[in-house]
Amino acid sequence: GVGGGDDRRADPVEAALGAGEVKFTGQVLPKAKLVTYEVDISRVINRKLVMAQGDARMLVDGREIYTAKDLRVGLFTSTEDF
Repeated sequence: GVGGGDDRRADPVEAALGAGEVKFTGQVLPKAKLVTYEVDISRVINRKLVMAQGDARMLVDGREIYTAKDLRVGLFTSTEDF
């Protein structure tokens, strides 16, 4: 299974664990033609917890509207303990 855990649950679940700096400078409106997400993963930890760390940005029709630094996202086989 993911992270060496129990294989009874096949579908992993992603969860945000935290972020450093987050900036919103716009929004996605119905007239938007293209929404693009760019994620730069700088580190992956694969132990009991599988976690990715990095930076991200979101663009709408080529214009940056969201940035996040030091994002941390975990991959879990269950959310029962949340």
